[in-house]
Amino acid sequence: MKDARRHARYVVDRFLPVYEQSSERLVGYLTDVNIGGGMIESRDVVSENSELALRIELGEPIDGVESIYLDARCVWSRQPRNNYFHCMGVEFNAITPEQQGQLETLAERYRLAAAR
Repeated sequence: MKDARRHARYVVDRFLPVYEQSSERLVGYLTDVNIGGGMIESRDVVSENSELALRIELGEPIDGVESIYLDARCVWSRQPRNNYFHCMGVEFNAITPEQQGQLETLAERYRLAAAR
């Protein structure tokens, strides 16, 4: 499979919960991120091309905020063999410069130590 990422991705070293904005339903946990998108592990299957309004809950505030609010689209969804969770790749839609800065800080702060 061709890797279509435009930006380097960073594996997140802690569980950052991701919620649906309107219902506050837990979608899953962010496992890697970059300024263009990320991967979320979820118990639920999300259909490809689904539009999502997400809230990423941060472990500690970034620029004075405790969550990052983003619109996204599910670009792929699958369940790896021998894995309880489903994985989905999301692409962030129309991020603002403020959101871009928050995502860059998130990637730097929470990426695995070996990747620094």
